[in-house]
Amino acid sequence: MRSPFPGMNPFLEAPYHWQSFPTMYLASLQRLLSATLPPGFISRPEQRVYIVPEEREVRPDSIVFAVAPNRPRFSSPVAVATRETPPERVLRPTREVTERFIEIRDVRSGSKEVIAIIELLSSANKELGSAGRNEYLRKQQFILTRPTHLIEIDLLRGGEPTVYVPEFVINNQGDYDYVITLANAQEPQNYIFWRNTLREPLPIITIPLTDDMPAVSLDLQVVFEECWETNHLDADMDYTASLSPAASEESERWVRECLRSDTIGA
Repeated sequence: MRSPFPGMNPFLEAPYHWQSFPTMYLASLQRLLSATLPPGFISRPEQRVYIVPEEREVRPDSIVFAVAPNRPRFSSPVAVATRETPPERVLRPTREVTERFIEIRDVRSGSKEVIAIIELLSSANKELGSAGRNEYLRKQQFILTRPTHLIEIDLLRGGEPTVYVPEFVINNQGDYDYVITLANAQEPQNYIFWRNTLREPLPIITIPLTDDMPAVSLDLQVVFEECWETNHLDADMDYTASLSPAASEESERWVRECLRSDTIGA
């Protein structure tokens, strides 16, 4: 069954679905991109791994407090000067996070130079002060100093803006729910982006290659539909749930109308 929306399905933004959606979407994107690239250019899935603190309460179940019974609460000055009190140590729980992205490489000369990177932003990338955001921004700033194109796909309505284009620049062009940005190394003087709303198909974007080769086009809506159908994303979709994050009242009404109708409403 197809998705009941013309573009991005906002129910996929819920944490349950977003755990797996980025991996599936990037796999579809990489397949379609590989079929689009001219000879001499390849796309490859890559990943970065970093460690973050585990988000759970640390309980001192195994801590032994070295307090002797019947000892005076305050020792004499001499005792304080000579007594060594060992500190308490609690293992800091951490977990490993893997985030995937796509690289486009120019293999014509044999150097396999990375000429473009495509990122699908995660919720961790958009969480203010998080390790995932800090790690992403560090990589983003590094890429922006290189002769490498950066394509950022943000299909999450929630969180703090992370794309390289300043939020006020995008907002000045009108309302949007999703945004795709392009830092074109051949046009460093320009901000390039595509705004997208819930009611629209995802855009067709252009991906620059090298100075001697024309850019290629990639239809992100076709990518989404291939991802949806290949992975049977409708199988565990609960449309009785509330949108997460919440939408405006107008958007919420439109979403529910789409779900009630056999055809997409305008």
